[in-house]
Amino acid sequence: MNDEATYLKIIILGVTLGLSIIAFLLKRAISQQDKTIESHGAALAALQLEQARDRSSINTLNEKFGEMKEYIKEIKDDVKQLLRQGNR
Repeated sequence: MNDEATYLKIIILGVTLGLSIIAFLLKRAISQQDKTIESHGAALAALQLEQARDRSSINTLNEKFGEMKEYIKEIKDDVKQLLRQGNR
């Protein structure tokens, strides 16, 4: 009976050790997953910031393009007026 109790204690210790190792590995995997999620979150935030800057740059370029179109239209009008004056 003493041997059976000893074997039972060894089995219980083995199972406890096994479960402790599994719990440790799961905790470690979850921690790693959290770090991965955080790094992806940081990467996403950086990407969103870059996209916002790109949109801002595009808006600025569109404004400049509109200004240049107006300037070119004024030049064309001035050239037409000079050509009319030259034909008189």
